[in-house]
Amino acid sequence: MRYYDNKSDKCIVCPLALKYNNVSTNYSIVEAESPTEYVIKTCGGIDLIITDSKNKTYLTEVKPKNSKETIVRMIAEIYTYTIGFEGEKEIAFFEGSQQEKDYKKYYNNKYFRKIIDKVTVFKFVEKEGANGIVNFEIVKL
Repeated sequence: MRYYDNKSDKCIVCPLALKYNNVSTNYSIVEAESPTEYVIKTCGGIDLIITDSKNKTYLTEVKPKNSKETIVRMIAEIYTYTIGFEGEKEIAFFEGSQQEKDYKKYYNNKYFRKIIDKVTVFKFVEKEGANGIVNFEIVKL
C-alpha cells in the first residue's frame, strides 16, 4: 500500500499507483513499512503500525485491494515479521477484497475461528478522495 501522510506531506513509496490517506478518528497510522528486527532477505517489513485512541499498538499486515493472498497467509506473515516486537498482531483488508469475502464466508467455521481469533482484524473502508489520493477509514471487526 502506498500510504500518504497528510500531516507531513510525504508519501511512503511502493509500486501501487494510488495513495491512501487515513481519515479515521479512532486509529492513527504511526509508521509504514517498519523493518523487522530479524532481517530476512526478500521478506517485507511490518506494513503498518497503528495506534488507537488509548495508545494501544497494532502491528499490521495489509494487502492491496486486488490481492488474492489468503487470510491465513496474512496471519503467518504478521507473526513472522513481528518476532521481538511489542504490540497486538493485526491483519487488515479492504472492503470488497477477496480477503473480506473469505472472512465472511468462513467466519462461522470453527477451524477458521481457531486461526482468525489469534489476531485483531480490521477493515479499510474507502471514502471519497481526489487527485489520486484515496481516503479510507479503519474499522475494527
